Amino acid sequence: MHDNDIDYMTSAYRMLYEVETLLKYNVHSALFRKRGWKWEEHATFKKPLDEMYFPEVLSLYEKHPLFMYYFDYKELSFLLSLKPIRNDIAHMKVITSEEYNLLVKSFQTVKEKFNAQKHTHKVPS
Repeated sequence: MHDNDIDYMTSAYRMLYEVETLLKYNVHSALFRKRGWKWEEHATFKKPLDEMYFPEVLSLYEKHPLFMYYFDYKELSFLLSLKPIRNDIAHMKVITSEEYNLLVKSFQTVKEKFNAQKHTHKVPS
């Protein structure tokens, strides 16, 4: 592995980490606002939020009534298509520049969605 690969993959991992963390943080925040400190006691998830992987978290945005409006079908399909790229990054395989660009796009999509909602104060009911 070359030094360039290290910087490249470190950047990719950082974006992936931020995307997954933002998605989980948003779920946590919405459920906290709805149910309070003990929201996890009321959650019907198959495993704790902190232990969920990328596709499991995205399935919340696809199926859970509180999160279904966050992403439209096209955005959600795009995010779900990143699973192989996510797995390569997580297992330290160098990704292509096209895959890197898709990751950048997903990073921007997620950040823009949550920043827009933060500014409009749109919260699930």
